[in-house]
Amino acid sequence: MARLSFAQFFIAALVFSAMSVWPHAEAEKWCNEVIGFEKCTIQACAEKCRSSHGDFFRLANCEQDYFRPEKICDCYHHY
Repeated sequence: MARLSFAQFFIAALVFSAMSVWPHAEAEKWCNEVIGFEKCTIQACAEKCRSSHGDFFRLANCEQDYFRPEKICDCYHHY
């Protein structure tokens, strides 16, 4: 049975820990929720994000969409 050197063991431990932490980092994402131009306020966006994602969202922000005439709510959320 081959024995691992300290360096090999250390690298294997780093890879394992990165694999266990990475999904949590990936679970935080931006999403866009379309909302009417005249209705786009931070409060309206927060309500839209909450209705779509529950209490998992952290931040809601109203932005002008680059490709459409309406504004969108950016919802930064985590699972």
